[in-house]
Amino acid sequence: MSQMLHLEVPDALFKAIETQAAVEKTDAASIATAALQQHFQVPVEPRDKGGDGESLEAMFGAIDLGHPTGLDNEAIDADLIKDYSRGLTN
Repeated sequence: MSQMLHLEVPDALFKAIETQAAVEKTDAASIATAALQQHFQVPVEPRDKGGDGESLEAMFGAIDLGHPTGLDNEAIDADLIKDYSRGLTN
């Protein structure tokens, strides 16, 4: 779980945070959060965790469309031939 915290910081500190964010190709909030976690020696939570500790992978499911959607080229070719032949006869 996480909380929002709005801070007012001096211009020089904000500039330093923005500069580091540019170096690391991230945003200022991530840099400030990492600095606070390091200062207070709080373990960094994995980025792939949801707010309730559920892994990102567990948020996704699967669905059976009833027809091939993968790399079965023969089945894909057969579907294409069937669809193209319908278009030519209609």
